[in-house]
Amino acid sequence: DVKLKNIKFLPNAFYFPSQNPDHGESFISSGLYYRPMTYVTLMLTYLAFGNGPFGYHVLDLFLFALMCFTLYVFIDLLFKDKVLAFGTAILFALATINVFYVNYTSCIHSIRFIFMFLSVILFLRAMEGGRQVVFYLSGLLCFAVALLCHETSMVLPFYILFMSIFVS
Repeated sequence: DVKLKNIKFLPNAFYFPSQNPDHGESFISSGLYYRPMTYVTLMLTYLAFGNGPFGYHVLDLFLFALMCFTLYVFIDLLFKDKVLAFGTAILFALATINVFYVNYTSCIHSIRFIFMFLSVILFLRAMEGGRQVVFYLSGLLCFAVALLCHETSMVLPFYILFMSIFVS
């Protein structure tokens, strides 16, 4: 898509797709879902790395490490056990099923994961007290970014509800 190669089209990623395929305002989409952050990340990574694969691999590895770190922080906040959190993050990093996050060229799922866990972490911090409004609003913003990445983020409020009911 030629619009991925020019930063001036960045705001257009948030427009709904046009029904006219010759219309140049919005990005090409199937019309079944709304994932503007996919185009934003594809555009920014293309502008940063071009067609060279090395930069994409480094970015994917960095985002995977950040995913492991957010998982560590989440487990530490939830269970107040650094050893459990470290062990969980290491097992997550070594699990072979996570090759998807490192090899998938669009790092959108890694970004979605990070923002979903940031949202939960901020919710847990709000439950601890102190600056609750800031934590709740920041968590809501992270949830919104995760929703713009992928529609599977819709389950996050149910996770938070479950966690607030069953985890003291």
